[in-house]
Amino acid sequence: MTDEPICEVDSNGTKEWYLNGKRHRTDGPAIEYANGTKFWFLNGKRHRTDGPAIEWANGDNHWYLNNKLHRTDGPAIEYANGTKFWYLNGQKMTEEEHRSITALYNWITSARLVK
Repeated sequence: MTDEPICEVDSNGTKEWYLNGKRHRTDGPAIEYANGTKFWFLNGKRHRTDGPAIEWANGDNHWYLNNKLHRTDGPAIEYANGTKFWYLNGQKMTEEEHRSITALYNWITSARLVK
């Protein structure tokens, strides 16, 4: 076993990083397609904390955390045409439901910090 991901490049120019047989990379996308599409993986799961885990070449973006669609500060899926979908921990919801749940979460966590 190694502790550094190994990059494989296929005949189309797609680059994929693996660690112990799983897609994995901490300093960038684990898959970079020649067309510009990028996928972030950590230990074989779609995962990224500082942006979308999938950036499609056409401008679509999907946010994942631990292989589940998830985003607390906006829609987890944004299509280039403007269509948006909201998810928390893999659960699809309306924008209003998302806003209510994240507001409650933010209120609870801020109340804990005040104590």
